[in-house]
Amino acid sequence: MSYPIYDKTLEGFVHEFYKTNLICYDYLDVIEKSGASNIDEMNDLIRDADLKLLGAILTYYIRQERFEDGLWEEAVKNGAFLSILNRYCEIK
Repeated sequence: MSYPIYDKTLEGFVHEFYKTNLICYDYLDVIEKSGASNIDEMNDLIRDADLKLLGAILTYYIRQERFEDGLWEEAVKNGAFLSILNRYCEIK
């Protein structure tokens, strides 16, 4: 499978992410400690996530794209990016 081509809006979103304080460098550890063992379980945690877990989940989606082509597309289609942004607005 070749690397997906994303539209400029999504690429801009990812670029802006790296300018925020949401980056969680130990995202895999944070997600593991949350008890999530797959993407569905991780997505279920978004609704009640604190800022650290929210950042870890968003970082997971953004950083893991390099290992799993199409993950950003999945995050758009399954509503994960939107849910993360909505939860972030609730917390702030």
